[in-house]
Amino acid sequence: MSDRILLPGIEAWGHHGLSLSERQLPLKLQVDLEVETDLRKAGESDEMEAAVDYVRLAEIARAVIEEGNQKLLEAIAEEIARRILEDGRIEKVRVRVGKTLVPVAGFNGPVFIEITRER
Repeated sequence: MSDRILLPGIEAWGHHGLSLSERQLPLKLQVDLEVETDLRKAGESDEMEAAVDYVRLAEIARAVIEEGNQKLLEAIAEEIARRILEDGRIEKVRVRVGKTLVPVAGFNGPVFIEITRER
């Protein structure tokens, strides 16, 4: 499939991390999504009913971050992918989750993990 919906830069605050201190204060996470699905019907019909709602995809990512309390970014990404693939029209999803500020001495950059899951 070569049709894709790209949603970079979804941001939300949640209580995630290995240490208790990380989970006590909200942490801003970023999610980038790439979803493979057939966009032909939506393009030909110009009807929302034929399309995958990208607002809903962003809501799923935000909900996982805001409601969860996972220790690992990998677990957050897995849950986002699982929920997105519940939509039977989606064939493949790539989820990139990152912390923009990492509480590690001597490390001054973001960290991201990326997974790809298929039906």
